[in-house]
Amino acid sequence: MDSDESAYFTNGYAIFFDEKESNNLFSNPIARANNADVLLKIINSSVMDYYITKTSVTIEGGYPCYQKNFIEKFSIPDLNDRQISEIRNLSANEDIDNYLYNLYQLNLSEPNLSA
Repeated sequence: MDSDESAYFTNGYAIFFDEKESNNLFSNPIARANNADVLLKIINSSVMDYYITKTSVTIEGGYPCYQKNFIEKFSIPDLNDRQISEIRNLSANEDIDNYLYNLYQLNLSEPNLSA
């Protein structure tokens, strides 16, 4: 994550957050910039890695392909403020992954990332 407004972005993907805080029925709190740390924990988790290994292709060298057509269908659940706070307070990768397995209703103790 780069919060330097003078940085020059030339290649890759970006996430843009809602400029205004909204409390309407269809507003998702995770879309707020102040929750970027929580979103990063989700997209850097083994849940995302598991999703990519199941939906993407492998490119030269055995690397998973993170092209837009694969990652754009990865969903971020509608999180309430309590869940956002709970994820924010987790620091160990294993704790984050276990919380997300439950959140995504995955019946995995550890994802089989080699499959």
